[in-house]
Amino acid sequence: SQRTSGNALALADLGSAAGLQRPYRRCGSDGVARGLYGRASAVLDKVGLLCRNEEKQDAFPFFTSTRTQVHGGTEGNAYALSCNSDEVLVGIGGRSGAWTDRLSPLCVKVDEQGRWNSDVVARGAAGGSGGSAFSSLCPSDQAVSAVTAETGSYVNRMTVRCQPTASTGKLVGSPTVLPATSGMSGAAGTAACPNGMPAHGLVGRAGPSFVNALGLECRGAAS
Repeated sequence: SQRTSGNALALADLGSAAGLQRPYRRCGSDGVARGLYGRASAVLDKVGLLCRNEEKQDAFPFFTSTRTQVHGGTEGNAYALSCNSDEVLVGIGGRSGAWTDRLSPLCVKVDEQGRWNSDVVARGAAGGSGGSAFSSLCPSDQAVSAVTAETGSYVNRMTVRCQPTASTGKLVGSPTVLPATSGMSGAAGTAACPNGMPAHGLVGRAGPSFVNALGLECRGAAS
């Protein structure tokens, strides 16, 4: 099982004594850490934990993942922002103006019937801090199936498509198309998950100020 027990042991810290000391961040519900996320350039600005909690080998929705084509420019650094393995992508949050400044995957846990059963959580971010905040969020019990990105050198604006989640772990029924984010028009490219599977994260390229390219990470067959 992927769980922890017993007393926590604090290891020796690394680095200098500069900066402010912050309280410990720990995984809840006897979960274990599965990764780190944050922001950095010349120095590390912030860091957080991605946690794995109470997962069972035979429980929905263990999976293998695939990635769609990425649409947009070729500048910036590659990013891959994933939901936890018991979550699906239910929207995209971030900041935008003329272009998309920043992106975050919005994630939620789903039960074996495909229903949402947790709060929506942003799992990391890519890009800068300009523009105005936005949140393109699917209706309850739906997940992202595709995103259309209008691009030039950057991702200009986006349109998210959602579909209802089902007990099979797949998406069924009629799609819901969310309003486009702000931004200029551009060459439109659609990243769509195959075989009725929900999206699980965002991939692409981003610099310190803007998002250059966007695609989806999607669930594959159950593992």
